[in-house]
Amino acid sequence: MAPDLIYMNPPFEELQDVDHVRHAYEVLAEDGRMISVMAESAFFRQDKKSVGFRIWLKEVGGKSEKLPDGRFKESGTMVNARLVVISK
Repeated sequence: MAPDLIYMNPPFEELQDVDHVRHAYEVLAEDGRMISVMAESAFFRQDKKSVGFRIWLKEVGGKSEKLPDGRFKESGTMVNARLVVISK
């Protein structure tokens, strides 16, 4: 049975978050929703994978919101991040 709701915080290294978000969307139930924290890098890099992800996100009607810089400083990282929400 496909999940109706997915919350995730995938690894950011080497654009793994892009792969995880795209895979999660594939297993998400129709009328389901997924919410993920992602690194900011996929939203400004110009490599094929990042550009393709931004195009795909727009095609599926996904939204992203930049989180405040330093949001995860207390967790030991200064990586800038976004919150991505996709409804299927």
